[in-house]
Amino acid sequence: MTTDQRPRRREDFRIAVLCALPLEYNAATVAFDEFFDEDGDKFGRAGGDPNRYTTGRIGKYNVVMALLPGMGVTG
Repeated sequence: MTTDQRPRRREDFRIAVLCALPLEYNAATVAFDEFFDEDGDKFGRAGGDPNRYTTGRIGKYNVVMALLPGMGVTG
């Protein structure tokens, strides 16, 4: 799905990037041409969701990127 418009709801995103480590997450943000969440978290998250999200545009694609907490850590 290519678009020149910002998504209106979470369901409008078709591309997701999942990062297990903060280093990966920080490096991947360089690919974004535009960020949608500069004015706060417009899309929200489900109750109890511990993930960190960044939403934006890479080229003509609306993308959500998630950082999964606690990955790479063993107890």
